[in-house]
Order: sequence, then C-alpha cells, then structure tokens
Amino acid sequence: MCGRLGSGCKSPMLWSLAAVGFGGALAVPSAPQAVWLLGPAAMALLGGAHIDYRGDGGTLSAETERVTSLLPFAAMALGGGRAGSLQALARELKVENAVLGVLLAARWAVARGR
Repeated sequence: MCGRLGSGCKSPMLWSLAAVGFGGALAVPSAPQAVWLLGPAAMALLGGAHIDYRGDGGTLSAETERVTSLLPFAAMALGGGRAGSLQALARELKVENAVLGVLLAARWAVARGR
C-alpha cells in the first residue's frame, strides 16, 4: 500500500517508475522516444495486474482489497477507500512542494520551447 495512508495503490514502486516515464515522454520531441519511455507505465499496469492475479506472497484481506487499487488513488476517487481518506491525503499534501514542482516544470518546458 502507498505511504502511511494505506489506501493509495498496491504497487507504488512500479507506479513511481511509471511517473518518471510519463515525465520523460512529455519532454522528448519524437514519438518513438515517447513510446519507449511509456514502457514503465505499461509494466506498472501489466505487472501490477499480474501480481494481483497471482496473489504475490499470499492473498490480501477483504479490507485491504477494498481500500487499495491497481491504479494509484483510484480506490479513493471511487469512494472505496477508508472513510475520510481524501481528507487525510489533503492533510498530508504539502501544497508548497506541489506548487514549486509545477512552477519548475513549467519554467523548464517554456525554456525548451514547448
């Protein structure tokens, strides 16, 4: 499960690598490079589904299955997460870090002429 909230996703390491690939795919100018960089996202989706199907290391409890999902935060968005999980996520979110990240990424994209 992701983080201390315990209701993000079942494969957080796969999805963090997928996020790096998404970012790289947005930064490259050619389609073949972008497709190549989206490989980790495909692996996160297929590998995560395989781990869920195979029951890697045992089966999940019904409660854990209910509050987690293959896609990051999908259980929260669809209301399957624990009560108040979106509020708990909002309390843990550091808005300053998110704003700084978005501003730096926007500056970098503008400097690259995108």
